[in-house]
This record gives sequence, C-alpha cells and structure tokens, in this order.
Amino acid sequence: MTLYAETEQKVSLNALTNTAGATVDDADVTFTLLDRTQQPVPGFDGLPMPSEGSGGNYSLTIPANAPLVPAQFGVKAVIKASQAGMLKMTKYLPVVIAQGSETCSCTGNGANGQGGCQ
Repeated sequence: MTLYAETEQKVSLNALTNTAGATVDDADVTFTLLDRTQQPVPGFDGLPMPSEGSGGNYSLTIPANAPLVPAQFGVKAVIKASQAGMLKMTKYLPVVIAQGSETCSCTGNGANGQGGCQ
C-alpha cells in the first residue's frame, strides 16, 4: 500500500464478505497506521471507515495535512472489521509513504481475510 504525503486520498476496503460469500454492509471497520516500533502513528489509531451503503464497501479520506512523512520505513496499515462485537478480519499491509497523489483501494473477504491492496 502506498500513502502519499501532503495529498488528500481515499483508503477503501472493497467487497467485504462473510464466510458464506454474502456482502457485509454493517461491520465496524477501522484503519490504524503503525510505526516501525509497532506503535500507532498519532492521529491514525482506530480511524473509522464508514460503510458506503452497499457492496461491502468501506472508506475513509486522509486529509492533505495528515502527518505523513515520506520515506518512513517499517510502517504498517492495520484494517480491522468486526460485526456484533466480534472481530471478523484483520489485514496487515506494509506501507510506503511517498510524495504525490493516488487512491489506495483494498479488498477483503470475510473472516478469512483474503484479498489484497493496490
């Protein structure tokens, strides 16, 4: 996953499904960035990713003034999805912080957490 400093960008989890393959639109999804010491980056701990209403799609917008510093090493994104208080999926994704502009989109699949991030 690449995040861009000084750029407003959207991070998405697309097509979240349960183990039966049904789309999940009522999960609680959060986004956290961990630094190289595995501590949450200030301002990026458990940010909610609201549902986009259908298709199992969730997203959040990271503002251009977010404290992202290019060339940080060892940064990881953690996306967690829970439903009815039970953790259903956790994705750990290596992060590169760069200059520029792009949209990141992730896909996940229910409790088994299959999918990828581009």
